[in-house]
Amino acid sequence: MDIAENEDRRYFYVYDRDEGTLALAEQEAVTLSAGGVVAHGVVEGVRAVDCAMTGFLRIGAQLLAKGRTLDELLANVGGLGLRAQRYRIVAEPIPRTMPGDHRAIRAVAAQIDGRADLRNPQQEFLLVISADGFWFGRRQPRGRSGWEQFGQRPRPFCNSVPLRLACAAIGLSSQPGESVYDPCCGSGTIPFLAWRMGRVAHGTDLSWPAVAMARENLAYLDCPIAIRHADARATEQRASCIITNPPYDLYCPVQESTVPAMMARFRQLAPLVTVITAMNLDKLVTDLGYTVEQAIRVRRHDFGRTIYLLRSSDSLIRRKA
Repeated sequence: MDIAENEDRRYFYVYDRDEGTLALAEQEAVTLSAGGVVAHGVVEGVRAVDCAMTGFLRIGAQLLAKGRTLDELLANVGGLGLRAQRYRIVAEPIPRTMPGDHRAIRAVAAQIDGRADLRNPQQEFLLVISADGFWFGRRQPRGRSGWEQFGQRPRPFCNSVPLRLACAAIGLSSQPGESVYDPCCGSGTIPFLAWRMGRVAHGTDLSWPAVAMARENLAYLDCPIAIRHADARATEQRASCIITNPPYDLYCPVQESTVPAMMARFRQLAPLVTVITAMNLDKLVTDLGYTVEQAIRVRRHDFGRTIYLLRSSDSLIRRKA
């Protein structure tokens, strides 16, 4: 993921507000932007984040002006002396039913010296409209999401971790250039997304069919990661961070009863361990000596999961600053 930090600039982002994943979306937005929530669904920060490489950030912009009321915003935009040819203003009302977006767009456009072009703009501005205030800025370009690309894999797996959850977990747990390892990689979701987001990715699985499935998926997507066969309870692969979704049902060769041995092994392999699971690991991770940095509960389609962000003091690898 491309993240740049500039103390002279500020950015704002709009993130998904689905009730079941709101806590995760909010934490992802705050962490990646190095900022804080300023309104429901809006975060301000000092980092430029590529929203396409996140799970729940929808759209973002370099902050140019803001205001608690429309009149305050207009005064601040007018003070910029902004000139722009062939531009378009994209409105993001929160909630979607928030009235007044067309009026606000016209009023802001009147403060810009230039010609609007809705069909073929050379630059775009973002205008966020909410009951908590208004934000206006130069919209950041957005490419195709990495998780959307993986959705076209030829060999999907019914137990795969949801793609957006995996993206968010990778962004919360690691930085570009760090190594990420999934010892229960299944069809290859986490290794692929980690690689797509600029990490050095590794993946193994105890199931030979899963290994074959992951290899086929990654080859189809021109991803160079070598997926290997290994038992998560005895793997030797070290990394900056382990991110995994342990298997939990009857179709998996590793059962829930073996998870303690897996978690004990992970402590020796990485300083950070992130687990996406439907199991309650609260007592287990405490008994094993992990430090629980966060336990984020999510619910999608009546199925609950927890994303555990854990720190280990046993690992021989130290995370890069």
